[in-house]
Amino acid sequence: MSPTETFEEPPLGYEPTGEWDRELTEYEWSKMLHSTRSLRLDAALERKIKMLERWAEVGPPSGVDQKILDGERTALRSWHDSSRGLWSWKKSTPDSLTGRNSKLMERWRTALDRIAGRPRHAQSSKSERDAQYQTITALKRQVAELIADKAWLEEQLVLAEIPSGPEPRPRKPHAKKTGSRRR
Repeated sequence: MSPTETFEEPPLGYEPTGEWDRELTEYEWSKMLHSTRSLRLDAALERKIKMLERWAEVGPPSGVDQKILDGERTALRSWHDSSRGLWSWKKSTPDSLTGRNSKLMERWRTALDRIAGRPRHAQSSKSERDAQYQTITALKRQVAELIADKAWLEEQLVLAEIPSGPEPRPRKPHAKKTGSRRR
């Protein structure tokens, strides 16, 4: 493509794949079976990721909402284009990083990194995550100990303060009273 040509997004090839794959009213959505809802949202998520992967190859068209390219999952959820079958959703279940679509979400992250020109980092292994968890736990413990030490030092300073003015007179011990009291 020459610098003078502009990129126009080709149609995604969206063909409705079922009665659920169209613009729905709130009422129609509320009457839909849970399994059909999942199917609809998963299809929309896959279409969105395919579009981002295409943009990673050729560049995003002008006018794209920057939040979508910044990697905000809320923007991914709210991205809606009925002409391409890109349906929005509210709950984070379909785009959970560890849920049923975790492989799709990994493709999403890779596509966004390619669009931004960032190198893709290898995912950390379980042993690396465990080591990071232990480091974080140790640092949290150190912070708690430092806070306790600071509180103790402040208390010691308050106790060690010398009162200004004349020195108070020492108290005389009181003699114990014996006998009974009258009422």
